[in-house]
Amino acid sequence: MLRQILRPQQDNITIKIPSSYIDTDIELLVFPLDIKKQVKEDETTKTKPNKSLKGVFGHYADSSKISQEADAWSSHIADKYSPR
Repeated sequence: MLRQILRPQQDNITIKIPSSYIDTDIELLVFPLDIKKQVKEDETTKTKPNKSLKGVFGHYADSSKISQEADAWSSHIADKYSPR
């Protein structure tokens, strides 16, 4: 996906697209961007408190493996890519 915000100085723009987009359907949207309005809308939506899912799945946890969580990712990668 490509996204670019620019301020045109003339009435035509040339766009270079990735070669992987050739012979595929693409969508091109051009509309004015009102930054001040967007910021104002973002501020009004931020007033709602954020909800957290932290701890929601705690009852599925295996308490015998909690001590291994800190090193789980590095252990997995080491096991997966270690020479055999």
